Amino acid sequence: MKKLRILVVDDDHQNRKLLEIILSCEGYAPIIIASDGEMAINMLQGNQYDLVMTDLNMPKADGLEVTTFVKRYFPNTKVILLTAFRDEIKPEGAAPDRIIRKPYDIKEVRDAISELFPN
Repeated sequence: MKKLRILVVDDDHQNRKLLEIILSCEGYAPIIIASDGEMAINMLQGNQYDLVMTDLNMPKADGLEVTTFVKRYFPNTKVILLTAFRDEIKPEGAAPDRIIRKPYDIKEVRDAISELFPN
């Protein structure tokens, strides 16, 4: 097992499950799930994560709000923003460490995490 505390944030159940399966198959644990940005921010307040993978468009708090919160209070936590939008993302707050465009595949996720956490 690769010890990284990963928080996956997505309002779409199928996307959350897909990421959970991909990450589990790659040997990452533990994987914690949040179903929207507000839930993620609440979970972040009491826990430290190595990586947050968040969808961009979600109700209550979007992925940019989650990213800004993480970078403000947990600057060592890496953030991967997941988006189906093809336009360039221009964060008003803190920038994510990586952006992965949907639909993504196992290799994209694996490569992004490997770049952020070499060995």
